[in-house]
Amino acid sequence: MRNPVRRIHVASPSRPPRADTAASGTPRWLFFSTAGLALVTAGAGGALFAHAAGRDSDEQAKPIAERGDATRENIRAEATVASGLLVGGGVAAVGAVVLAFTTRWGGASRERAPATVSVVPRGLGVGIEGRF
Repeated sequence: MRNPVRRIHVASPSRPPRADTAASGTPRWLFFSTAGLALVTAGAGGALFAHAAGRDSDEQAKPIAERGDATRENIRAEATVASGLLVGGGVAAVGAVVLAFTTRWGGASRERAPATVSVVPRGLGVGIEGRF
């Protein structure tokens, strides 16, 4: 014997939805966080790279006999970290550009359709349909 499917209609509240939750899309805070991360990371990488370049220039100005291997290795490590920060800033910037297109910028409210919850006795699960 087949078990019937039971449908329960759940009505949305009668008050209008808030402007920041009315439209679908990425929240604005995620875009601004990603853009801020890109700026901070790229800025730190650029500053570290400039510092490493200055240290390398000072080291190159010394005679070969006075150059230390440990100093050269430290400069190389600093430049490697700076490169990683610059790449990370670039990746975050690309993410911010993508989020700029998917972020909900307007506060236009859309009416929500009521949600429908379908419960199937002895079934596999609960399905929810509607606009959220």
